[in-house]
Amino acid sequence: MELIALLVIVVLLAGIGYLFAGKKKVTVSPEDKLYEAYLSQFDKSKAEVKLPTVHTKITGTAYRNPDGSDRQVIVSKMKTGEKLLLIPEPNNPYDKDAIQLVRVTGELVGYLEMDLALEIKSRLLRKTLVEASVTNIYRDKQNVLQVTIELQRYSVRERK
Repeated sequence: MELIALLVIVVLLAGIGYLFAGKKKVTVSPEDKLYEAYLSQFDKSKAEVKLPTVHTKITGTAYRNPDGSDRQVIVSKMKTGEKLLLIPEPNNPYDKDAIQLVRVTGELVGYLEMDLALEIKSRLLRKTLVEASVTNIYRDKQNVLQVTIELQRYSVRERK
């Protein structure tokens, strides 16, 4: 709920479109502003020590979303390097530890696999940053678009 409220505020502010640095105009996209708002919920003192990255595949990209949108269409618009939001979904009927992978545009792409979701949920609930970015988009043997991502985890310990 807090994240949704924060995203709504940022969307309203996104109409400004420019930040001024001296006499130079610096264009900041609405997506960049939304991602910065997402990052603001994490404890920055815990984001100093990087842990090894984890590479994994997003699950569920072949399904439709509850709003009827087709995840395959969503994936077809994605690009390598794109940042994704990690959103816990405690009311998921199949897995109370489910973690959604959502584009900055708000479109649900799929989920983290269950075992990894348990670790990432713990980090997110501690306000410890985990960054997700797309590393590959490909078609599998059944011609279904699949997405692999890299997760950058940070130490849960605060530096003193």
